[in-house]
Amino acid sequence: MAGGRIIGLSLGHALDREIFGSIAEKLDEVAPEAHFTTLDLLEYVKPSIKQMVWDRLSSVADYIPGKVIDLSTLLEPDLETLVGQLASDRLVDDLMNERPDVLLGVHPLTQQAMTGLSIRLLRDTALVTLIPEYCVDHAWVRHRSDLYLVASGALREALVDLGVPLAQSAAVGLPLSKRYAAVEREPLRREFGVGEGERLILVTSRELDEALMEKMLFQLSLVNAPKRVIVATDGDKRSAQFLRDKAPNYSVKAQLYHKTEKLSALYAAADVVVGRPQALKVAEILSRGVPVFWLEAESEHDRATAAILAAESAGKSVDNAYTLAAELDALFRDSTLADRLRRGALELARPDATREIAARLVRAATDEKERLIARRIEQGRGRSVTSEDEFEEIGDFAASDHADTSWTAQERHEHLSAAIRHAKTLEQRLREQQASLSKWEKRLILARQHKRPDLVQEADVRIDTYKRTIAFLESQIEIAQKTREQIKAGHVVGSPYTKSPLNWERSKEEDLERTFRGMEVESDLDALKRKLDG
Repeated sequence: MAGGRIIGLSLGHALDREIFGSIAEKLDEVAPEAHFTTLDLLEYVKPSIKQMVWDRLSSVADYIPGKVIDLSTLLEPDLETLVGQLASDRLVDDLMNERPDVLLGVHPLTQQAMTGLSIRLLRDTALVTLIPEYCVDHAWVRHRSDLYLVASGALREALVDLGVPLAQSAAVGLPLSKRYAAVEREPLRREFGVGEGERLILVTSRELDEALMEKMLFQLSLVNAPKRVIVATDGDKRSAQFLRDKAPNYSVKAQLYHKTEKLSALYAAADVVVGRPQALKVAEILSRGVPVFWLEAESEHDRATAAILAAESAGKSVDNAYTLAAELDALFRDSTLADRLRRGALELARPDATREIAARLVRAATDEKERLIARRIEQGRGRSVTSEDEFEEIGDFAASDHADTSWTAQERHEHLSAAIRHAKTLEQRLREQQASLSKWEKRLILARQHKRPDLVQEADVRIDTYKRTIAFLESQIEIAQKTREQIKAGHVVGSPYTKSPLNWERSKEEDLERTFRGMEVESDLDALKRKLDG
């Protein structure tokens, strides 16, 4: 397909759906022949993990049956574990049917899934991460993507500081939906009751505590310019009630709005927005040419976002709320400052960013795909790297001199990576069996202390089984280590390893499962015999 096949991986966030919806809109315009779909990773989790989700839900004090809840917010910090434990069969089937040219992620945790899927199944799929923020940190680069799409040039430089080459990023802005297209401002201002010569101050109360809101009300009462204050409460009834009770004390006539569909119109009508909006909300505000005054940024994330706004002349960071009135008076008094902030807001927001993002995705799926994947191999990551230690081993292997074999360099990378993962699986199984053995040895001691021959007998059987399993795993780990060394030395390992690494891994896993099942059956039979003999 000329436009390529692109799959967006979601974690069920409403934000994910909004971003993917905006991109899908523009892809229809930019490349109607492109095929874009989304997959919600939470729909593919194992039943045991789903049970964990519902157990967590039932423990939430204010959980109301039937209420729509963003499950991912209840799982932090378990999400990374969850992503690593996807029920792969159904997910694999869906992806193999799609055969995407690009996997697109908009959350740091989707990168783990993207990397793992590209290793096991989709080695010729480009990995693209769109960062819907005005700041970046190590979470975004822990599992490396082939291409990063970011909001501004300053964020590209921040990625370089985190080890991402400049060529692997592009400044494209943040995606916005059609409802943020250009609109006439004056009719909207009249709709919201803004009089001639009045300044409309829009306050977003989300994430403002009551103490900060009260300071803000006091400062708004001191603003000299004719003003109308509108507070967007975003459905937060507690904040709305607080503002309703307190505003009259400061002679501030504040109009409250909690309907989300009104926000786009409010942004367009405002002269300035005060608060701590989320990153995408900031982009929506800036796309109207409206500056953002960021109140007392507390978190590292907020401070980084405020710094970008200040650096790009798109807003100001008000570190002390008691200076808010002076800052607003300066803005309303100085038309040069207001014009500079308006221009800076539009330049940072890039109102046509969604179109550029759609175009970059199409290029990543078609013209640039081979180059993106080739760069991954050139950097020593190969197409099969899943972790830092594996990356190091693959990188050392790629840089060394090998005997000529019937495998290409890429095939050697893939087979070595498969062998590394198999060895790690064995080592994990070994640790699990050793932990279980330790538990049963403690149970045996307790059974003897309490003179319970039936429990002593059961513990003996279990301990015997775990010891034999551990011995078996130790022998398999030794074989796996030798296999790795043979591949690293440049030798082609015999059948079935000369099949695809994925098939080889699966066959090894199946062998391991059959062996374990056999041991469990034998253990049960031994236990039954002993009970009958007793």
